[in-house]
Amino acid sequence: NEECSTDNAQCRSDSGSSDAASNDKYDNTHYQLALNAYRHAKGQQMEIDENKVEQYEEELEELGLAGFTVRSQAVQLFYQTLDSYKEGLEEMAQSFNWDEQTLATAKAAAHASVTNKADKNISFNQETWTLTGYIERFASWMDEANNLISYVVSTSTFEFKVPQNQRDQTFYGRFISGEGEVKKSFVKRMNLLMRADLIEDSKDNLPEPIIQQFRIDQ
Repeated sequence: NEECSTDNAQCRSDSGSSDAASNDKYDNTHYQLALNAYRHAKGQQMEIDENKVEQYEEELEELGLAGFTVRSQAVQLFYQTLDSYKEGLEEMAQSFNWDEQTLATAKAAAHASVTNKADKNISFNQETWTLTGYIERFASWMDEANNLISYVVSTSTFEFKVPQNQRDQTFYGRFISGEGEVKKSFVKRMNLLMRADLIEDSKDNLPEPIIQQFRIDQ
């Protein structure tokens, strides 16, 4: 068996080879849970039109949002002890730039057999003149018999702090509705850019689980 690169996570995996011995047995239940969590966090059902991504980036820059940032992070850990998971949540949240909503979901997951959550939001803070957005896709499951938890999470954030010289009614009227919310046409653009970045990051950082990772020790 080999260990994950993360010290406090035990992968229970072999060399990853598909040439497993015929008498090896695998925990198919946990494999399916891992696969479902992976698919949920990666958001495979979301198709992205790369031409639209480029178009929306250009449009936002032309409309005064040049300098906006989109940042995505994805991580998965199999079979972490529950105590270690709880103790390391704050550090994990800081390392992966989780917002308060994602951290709250992760804390709640410690008390649930299976967790699947997807959330997104875009808002404008008038005091700081900041447009912010986030997408969260979180999935976890418990191996209650052994007091272990596994999870997969991907997040994407959007941020644009309006420069001092743009803080006027022209900018406000362009992006913010009369109710103080970001106008739907811009929400659509920002969501697509975050989704595209999330999917791209997931390709690099979320390897698909394989059955060999769930071999049952004889």
